[in-house]
Order: sequence, then structure tokens, then C-alpha cells
Amino acid sequence: MISPPTLIILVHAVQQPIGQPAFAAINIDRSEATDTGNLQTDRARGRTDPRELTSGSPSAVSRRPGRRRPDQRPTGRHGPRMPRCACKSGCRDGGELEWHDAPAAEASVTQLYEGQALFQKDLGLWAGSVTFTTAPAPDAYRLLIEEFEYISATYAENRRAPSRLIYAEIIEIDAAMVQG
Repeated sequence: MISPPTLIILVHAVQQPIGQPAFAAINIDRSEATDTGNLQTDRARGRTDPRELTSGSPSAVSRRPGRRRPDQRPTGRHGPRMPRCACKSGCRDGGELEWHDAPAAEASVTQLYEGQALFQKDLGLWAGSVTFTTAPAPDAYRLLIEEFEYISATYAENRRAPSRLIYAEIIEIDAAMVQG
């Protein structure tokens, strides 16, 4: 049984073949404008247990297009774009700019798994938990999940360059999530 001050987070990013649409317009639902900003229209979030969150999304390009250079391997793809998860603390009265990383003495994000999903080579999976030292007050914390991508112009596999944010989600830790 999970103790009340622990939240389990499961985030996955599906990678698609090159022929699939890679980008979409910004889509922000008015009812969640302060909570969620979707940079792609095909994102999903669900909650079946008050202490468990699931967030998923198809990502952009994953496979090399067309012809390859002789020095390239015949097959290959970019590594999955795993999300970053952070717990923020703050006060609603201070506005949206008053949220900061929660001190380690209050909350910590632990990565439980990052890698390929079982039997799905094009599915990247990140699982983790947020543990609070004491039961958090409702609306005092929020989770920030960000996904970044890097598409190489030369499809070099071993080079990591600056990436761009393609998805960001803010999830309020409300009374339903902190109840025991």
C-alpha cells in the first residue's frame, strides 16, 4: 500500500515513423489554461487512483529518413525524449511566477525507470515517484512535467546538442491527490 505522501508518476513518449505528422499547433483548453499547456494536440493525461498520475504523448520524428551516408549504420533512431519531472512549491496568492522548486527537505522526485517499454521498441517509458516528508497541504505543490526533443540535421547518433521544449504539463496537487 502506498502511503499518502507519495505520488507515483508514469510518463511515456511514443515515437513515430518519419511519415507521421510531427508538429501541431498550440492547443490550450480554457478550463485548464492555468494547469496545462499542450504543444501538441495528441497528449493524454489520466488519473484512476487519487495518488497516481499517468501522462502520455506521441512524440515527433524517430527514424532516419531516406538514404544514408556510408559511415552510418543501416538502422538507427534517435533516443527517446524522456520527460523531466519536478515538484514545485509556492502560493497561489503570489501568482504564477511565485512557484519554485520544492526544497529537498519537503519533497523529492525519484526516477524508478527510464528506457524502452516492454516489447515496444518505439515506446520510451519514464516512471517515478514524488515523496513528501509530510502530507502536503492541498494546492501548495504542483508537478511540472517537461519533454524536450533534439532532431539532428546530420542524424549523428552520439551528439547531444541543445534541445527544445515540445511539451509541458503542470499538475496541481489538490485535495483528491493528498487524501489517504
